[in-house]
Amino acid sequence: MNIFISSNQQLYYFILRLLEVVLLSLLLITCGSSDSTSTVETQDDDQILVLPDFLANKLIGFVMDNEGELIPFASLGGASTGSVGVTTDAAIPTASGWYEVRAEGYATSYTRASGKIDDVTVISTSLTPVDAVVFHSVGGDTTVVTVGDPALPTLEANFTAATFDVDAVIELTALDPGLLDNAYADKDASENLYINYPFVISARSASDGSLLQPASGQVVEVTLTDNGDLGDPPRLFWFDPDLGMWIEQHDTGCLRVDATHVSCQLSHFSQHSGASDSPPPPSSNGTDHANASNNTDKAQSDRSKEMAIEILLTGDEPEACAIFSKEVLDAFKQEIDAALAEANAAITEINTAPDAALAKVVVAIGEAAKAKLADTAGRLQYWGIEGGGLDGGTCDHVFRDEFPDYLPEHDHPVAALKARMREVTIILGNKLLKKPQCPDIPSFDRVIGESILLLGSDHVNTISLKDEFADLLNKCNIWEGQIKYSLILPGTISITIPEDTPWFSGALLWEEYHDFSMVLHASSSTSKDEFNDFEGTDKVTTKFSQVEYRKYIDQAPCSFPVYKSHFRSGQSNPGVIEASFTGNYDDESFVPDNFTAASNININWGYFETGWEFDNNFICVKQDDETVNLSDPYRGQLVEQYTDYQYYYGDAADPGIYVFESFSYDKFLSIWDILDQGPTQPVQPTTKDSPFPVAYYKGTDIIFDAYSFGLMDGMQIIMRWEIVNTNYTKYYGSDAGH
Repeated sequence: MNIFISSNQQLYYFILRLLEVVLLSLLLITCGSSDSTSTVETQDDDQILVLPDFLANKLIGFVMDNEGELIPFASLGGASTGSVGVTTDAAIPTASGWYEVRAEGYATSYTRASGKIDDVTVISTSLTPVDAVVFHSVGGDTTVVTVGDPALPTLEANFTAATFDVDAVIELTALDPGLLDNAYADKDASENLYINYPFVISARSASDGSLLQPASGQVVEVTLTDNGDLGDPPRLFWFDPDLGMWIEQHDTGCLRVDATHVSCQLSHFSQHSGASDSPPPPSSNGTDHANASNNTDKAQSDRSKEMAIEILLTGDEPEACAIFSKEVLDAFKQEIDAALAEANAAITEINTAPDAALAKVVVAIGEAAKAKLADTAGRLQYWGIEGGGLDGGTCDHVFRDEFPDYLPEHDHPVAALKARMREVTIILGNKLLKKPQCPDIPSFDRVIGESILLLGSDHVNTISLKDEFADLLNKCNIWEGQIKYSLILPGTISITIPEDTPWFSGALLWEEYHDFSMVLHASSSTSKDEFNDFEGTDKVTTKFSQVEYRKYIDQAPCSFPVYKSHFRSGQSNPGVIEASFTGNYDDESFVPDNFTAASNININWGYFETGWEFDNNFICVKQDDETVNLSDPYRGQLVEQYTDYQYYYGDAADPGIYVFESFSYDKFLSIWDILDQGPTQPVQPTTKDSPFPVAYYKGTDIIFDAYSFGLMDGMQIIMRWEIVNTNYTKYYGSDAGH
């Protein structure tokens, strides 16, 4: 979460901007120095190993979901959070300082840096899962996308046959204003308005995944359900990340339909929102820390408005620490308490985790806790509390004056937050050092950087982590990334009869995500160009919501509807499948030899028919309904290792495993086909700042007229992948790297 100052009128807006400059100038925040130099030379036989500078970009970024868990492979200002969910790469903001945040399955959002900790920029943000995903056929019928109860949706969007020039996959998400980092960003309105009922529409080409906007001259009708608080006429804004401001949309407007509904016309897709005179209710979603951070934002926004009015009336400059009203201090105290409480819970969970627990999982718990600690510490230092270490911040006294007995074991709240961050860092370091493995290298990278920042380069934790990291470099060649399948279900199906069953209700799009990780081990020989075996994991998340196909039967005498219905769904929805695999690498080819899945989901499919018959008087009489429910195990689209016999008949250990194939016998590229074909971009050469060679595998594959045995046919399945290979055995500064 972040700190923003809102505006009223042009003069009011100018004064607020001036106010922020004056306040920051008066605070005279000085950043303490930290030994972030992490280039270390060690001798390994005849080679010189030069470790990278783990904090070269002076940035740590965390991306989480609404439950406070880190999101792997998210994009933060163009920098990937990798398999850990944390990035130390160079994130690029817009001209106004905002970072775009994206992740598969989540609504795009925007954030700003929380602040700095010892000259390292901290960014911490969260994303909201997409509410609804549908397939839209160009030239087809109007597609209606809803959020909430379909009968009484909270949000609805209508896409006509001409909205796009190509087939599209549409995502619609209702956002919680209490979890938006930009909820209190400036607006170009003269009134004092609050962002309320925000939402996001995103559309991508079904064939190549490129982002889409409505075709020229087309608009999308959106209906919002409110409590009448959006006014009449209602106002619609969209967020411009380049300006860092909510812009009122004047070209297409909004109308009040009735007391609880507003209809708006959108000429483009972005983060949109209505606006009201009163602030939205407190969020019921998110973590305690996220909600507390939003309360702090609101308190600071309200205080900034008060100060702007005072300047208008008196013409006097504010005191350096005037932003810290009692309400702001109370809000910050609640935020600090929430961050410390969640860190304490994480420490307990890490300490009680068995040694056999995956280090990546344990690190994710600790990093999520540190994200909240760092977020609050950075925000406090931004406003002059402990800006340069002990008694180094201009406003250090405000907490001691207001809460003299608060956190007695520390001199300042930032000291308490940083102390807890150091504690988590040491615990994570110890966990990584117990059983270091190749998949842990990205975790080592992040934790070493944080250890340098919080503990120093000479701390035993930092030194031990660097030594183990250096040892792993001799062994590990890693592939990580995401694979996504979009399963576009048929609009009609035929089940044992020559009649099509028209689609009646439900989503016509299923989605499947794979978090893929693989290690190719260097051979025992001295040559780092020789590899002989690999192992990896595949975490599959399926979103197979129920779809129903219904055919009405024309029986005029009946006083009730008569129909046959077929349904499909995945259980649970979403479902998660954990899989692992091993294999050998021979003659530049990957040959898997074992595939196991710790779990599967069931794809449910069934038949439903209203019971009816004619009596002796030829009157239609309703009988008991007839229902047949079946389910079959499904393990995702990366099960190419199974034989055709196992697909359909199973074996002693497994029943038949369901997959989706093409009637024309076209098969998807397997992950091994993708890797055998080689990278799609040239391997980047190593440098001191980018010490490991990196290769990228990115592409799309489409199968038309796909089917699943016993399930349905006529599907279109789109596969997209983005895999990154980092060869840690060839590092800059060694002869293997040149």
